[in-house]
Amino acid sequence: MGGEECATTQPTISPDTSALIRASLGVFVACTLAAFLFAAQNWVVGGPYGSLVWPRNLTIALVQWWAWALLAPAILLFVARRSLLPLSPVTIALYVALFVATLALHLLIVTLAERTLDRVTPGEPLRLTASNLLRKRWAIDFAILAGLVALGHALAFRALWQRQSAATETAIAASPPGRIAVQKGDRTILVETGRIDWVEAAGNYAILHSGGEEYMLRATLGRLETGLAPQLVRASRSALVAPHAVAATRNPTRNGDLTLVLKSGREVKLTRKHRRALIERLPAAL
Repeated sequence: MGGEECATTQPTISPDTSALIRASLGVFVACTLAAFLFAAQNWVVGGPYGSLVWPRNLTIALVQWWAWALLAPAILLFVARRSLLPLSPVTIALYVALFVATLALHLLIVTLAERTLDRVTPGEPLRLTASNLLRKRWAIDFAILAGLVALGHALAFRALWQRQSAATETAIAASPPGRIAVQKGDRTILVETGRIDWVEAAGNYAILHSGGEEYMLRATLGRLETGLAPQLVRASRSALVAPHAVAATRNPTRNGDLTLVLKSGREVKLTRKHRRALIERLPAAL
């Protein structure tokens, strides 16, 4: 009744290279803008390095922020590859090590760059040390690193969504005629499309209702509407309905919406926008 089980394989999740490149470029642009803003602030009101001429002030700010832009691709790649792992002591230790190592590397890059700047540009030497930089910038650097970690997680989940969506497309296309491959726990089930009563949207998933059973599928209603036509017809933005599953309709509301009463007893809203297309498919007795 529920469906026929078939074999399935889980795709390997890895970061999306093109998305990683775009994110890194976005970080570079953001760091450049932040450098100009911080340099302007320090130049106008005075900063931690005293009153400096604009070119040198801007150069110092660019060094500090571009160091993060330089480290961003490695940080994003590291986080994206590990964000889908279960939160274990080992994973926590990896993130702690990432924070410590990245902050230390950033301080090293900035310290070396600014000492080089002291030697090649006129003016009083800054004589910055790693301890001075850490004391003056630790809050900003910590916030930047936390933002990069969050961005790495977002890249990973975006890649997961794309791969699962692609797997769904492949499963639908490869399904035998009159059947569709859906998830049931950790198994993949082949469900007869003619037995599907209705489909509802649930976030990034669709839930197929068939003979009292529910099946989860990572797909959009638009994709299912196209792939399962003419068995299913759009009832609303969040639901598809099989005309054969409709037992009765209730009087329209003030805005023209109808309520479809299914043979299973469930009620589904039929919006005015989709009313005509579905009503034309219902048995004449309704």
